[in-house]
Amino acid sequence: MGANLTYHERLGSGASGEVFRVTWKSKEFGTIEAAAKKIRLDEEPTAQQKSEIEFLKRLDHKNIVKYYDTVLEKKHVVIVTEYAAKGSLYDYLKDKDKLPEHLLHRWIFHLARGVNYLKENDVAHRDLKSPNCILTADNVLKICDFGIAKDLTSTKTTESAKGSIRWIAPELLTDFATVPER
Repeated sequence: MGANLTYHERLGSGASGEVFRVTWKSKEFGTIEAAAKKIRLDEEPTAQQKSEIEFLKRLDHKNIVKYYDTVLEKKHVVIVTEYAAKGSLYDYLKDKDKLPEHLLHRWIFHLARGVNYLKENDVAHRDLKSPNCILTADNVLKICDFGIAKDLTSTKTTESAKGSIRWIAPELLTDFATVPER
């Protein structure tokens, strides 16, 4: 199946894998430019990887990255999503001295709509930060990376806090490390 993907430059990487710009050939969409999150497999996809794919399959909103397909390669599971030509909000903002106010307002509105959609669908992203927001060529902000998202209707409480420590809510920090009393 990997033959349907032609890899180009690496767009980024995180704890769960690397993201590449790809050319993807599919029966449904034809040949399109897409993004491919390539996650190393030890044997079978993990519950977390399956969960991310399930979230992406069920979410359908203008401000959520569009899911296309999952491709199994020899040692990787590859999640194929829409490509955002302007990259992550984080990378875009660090290269700018001043952002036009109309873009700032537009992106705040897009982010709020995406978060509201997630709330309405009982999804907690749990790692919402500027590197997990991407920008399309026509300046639409989309939320991506549902690797540690949680279904709020689930009754499971066995999960520990996850996410990027720089961005996590302070009340969850106790799950990362125990701070000695002074």
